[in-house]
Amino acid sequence: MNKVAVFWPNRLLHPELVDLPGVRVYENMGALNAPETAAGLKEAGFHAVVCTGGIEATVRQVTDLPMYVVTSGYIDLLESLHQLEGKYGIVGGKVALLLHSSNPIQLSRLTPFVRNDVTKFVFSSRDEVVRAQRQIVEQGFDAIVTGPTGLTLTRELGLKVPAYPVLYSEESLLEAARQINRVLDAARQKDLRAKQVQAAIDAAPNAILATDDQGIVNLCNRRATEILSAAQETVLNRSILEVLGDPAWRQVYAEGATQREVLVRLGDADYFSTRMPIIRQGRVIGSVGTLQEVERIQAMERKLRTLRARGLTAQYRFEDIVFQSERMERVLRQARVYAATDLTVLIEGETGTGKEMVAQSIHNESSRRGGPFVAINCAALTETLLESELMGYEEGAFTGAKKGGKPGLFELAHNGTLFLDEVSQLSPAMQSKLLRVIQERTVIRVGGTRMIPVNVRIIAASNENLGKRVRAKLFRSDLYYRIAILPLELPPLRDRTEDLLPLIEHFVQRRGADRGCVQPLYRNAVSYGWPGNIRELENYVWRSVVLYEQGVAPDALPEGPERGGLPAPAPPEESGALQVAPGTLAEMERDLVAQVVRRLGGNRTRAAKALGVTRNTVSSKLRP
Repeated sequence: MNKVAVFWPNRLLHPELVDLPGVRVYENMGALNAPETAAGLKEAGFHAVVCTGGIEATVRQVTDLPMYVVTSGYIDLLESLHQLEGKYGIVGGKVALLLHSSNPIQLSRLTPFVRNDVTKFVFSSRDEVVRAQRQIVEQGFDAIVTGPTGLTLTRELGLKVPAYPVLYSEESLLEAARQINRVLDAARQKDLRAKQVQAAIDAAPNAILATDDQGIVNLCNRRATEILSAAQETVLNRSILEVLGDPAWRQVYAEGATQREVLVRLGDADYFSTRMPIIRQGRVIGSVGTLQEVERIQAMERKLRTLRARGLTAQYRFEDIVFQSERMERVLRQARVYAATDLTVLIEGETGTGKEMVAQSIHNESSRRGGPFVAINCAALTETLLESELMGYEEGAFTGAKKGGKPGLFELAHNGTLFLDEVSQLSPAMQSKLLRVIQERTVIRVGGTRMIPVNVRIIAASNENLGKRVRAKLFRSDLYYRIAILPLELPPLRDRTEDLLPLIEHFVQRRGADRGCVQPLYRNAVSYGWPGNIRELENYVWRSVVLYEQGVAPDALPEGPERGGLPAPAPPEESGALQVAPGTLAEMERDLVAQVVRRLGGNRTRAAKALGVTRNTVSSKLRP
């Protein structure tokens, strides 16, 4: 709460009016007694002082507290002069109005309303008060109207001319107290904002310096003082040219130039500096710049390269996804909503529809975007390898295990996101282990006994309908309900043909090819079903662009991409019995599995489903 001292020149007629919290009124205060009281205000915990203009200079000499000055207005002086006439019976006489020189009152505005001849005398010091009073006596005035200083000195000098007080409105006192409270509150808010700004820039990892339009430093953060090996007080209010020893900065605050990544040498280290002018209403009013250590930038780049090499970063964002169809817009709007949560997401869609791209976008828009993004294709590894990759292993867990063991992908994805692609191909045993990790949020490495807590968000993807696999008893229902909390279905390209043209334009632009081939490619594309979806479309566009760059006109391209050089799938043999030549059991199994795969167009996933086994089993059976 604010604490305000009010130095009032008179006694309060209505002290009950002054009931503002934190306000204390000192009565009958003038230039003679105000200094002693004012000198102790700060120690007494006061935040501001209200006084009249007559004692302002005197009070300012003994305290630096914020001050609000009340002056006597026309109404106050008119009431004071009328009191002479009504209460004291002085009419038709000579009256001296003795006021401080800070009071701008114009006497000519008062004289038509009073019945005395009033003359104004002003003073700015004690000696001038005494001199004015002697003139008043010599000139034969009948009365003096003055403030507390004049009243006190009149009594001390023993003047025969009676002196009467200037009346101050107590309403002005209340308004002054309110005003100074508002000023204090505003100052406190301003100070708070300044501290917040300072705290924010102090938290920045780079050095920040700002100047006025003359290049004088008026703001710097903690990192800047560390780099300059100087206290903030020694950096502020100095020329930026002197602080950095870099004359090029002058072009920023003097001419409004922008400088990016200027190499600066400070001490034994190199820094990249970016400087920009601060412009208001078309005029340069200052500048702001940063310093970044070159060595730190290089270290961050090395770290980023390492993470990317290990596949621990998400490259794509929602802005990178090319589309214009309403259906895809609804899907991505739903995905953005999912990104704001930390729940498990299941993305279903055919091969090539962009499931991992959406998964990376969800990660990059989530609260975990600063953590790792780890992806694994569950169909690409055998069950044993998949377990060791996901859970990690201890030293000596199996032949060939690394010395010291190896953390699994769950551990690597700690505080980030783990993307499980083709989760439908997990074996029953791995489904059980994944369920335990999701439920308990802990992993046990292969060959280990220690439970390692992990904080991981899981995004799963499947190119098959997991609900159907659950009904076919090929996928655990309890795991399904754990990972399908937030389902998302990506439509195939054939169901969103509005996206063909923008996708073709995007792929042509990435290739840097002539846009003249876009329309011919689009005309070919609309007549095809795109079973490989966006991945197949991208391959077709790039292949066609290569041919176009070699002189093959777009109009001469094949009518449909299915005849544009892609290997034609073997015709499905939907009818007829499978025939297996006699041989060993392993040879006959391999022959049988190979025939099923051929009948299903080479699709091992569909073959695994038809045979009631996992895709890994199909792949292993086909190995010679």
